[in-house]
Amino acid sequence: MARLISLWCTVPEAASILYRSPNTVDNHKASAMKKLGTHNLATFTRCIIQLGISSLDDQLTTEEQQRKVKAAKAKVTRNQKSEPKQPR
Repeated sequence: MARLISLWCTVPEAASILYRSPNTVDNHKASAMKKLGTHNLATFTRCIIQLGISSLDDQLTTEEQQRKVKAAKAKVTRNQKSEPKQPR
């Protein structure tokens, strides 16, 4: 989770990649940030790199990228379904 967040995945994207609830990922993120004493993602990312969990040249794997794209498509579909129809 920490690696994905440090790679600037949103909580819903990380949740989709890990097959977890967004609430679970958000709770883990908050817990990790508290333990590291960080209050923003830039500092969190720096700590994750210093701990060796991620590196400056780390990237999402192909499978992670595919899951991220799938999550984004699902979000667009949900948003389109929830929009009220415009009268003609």
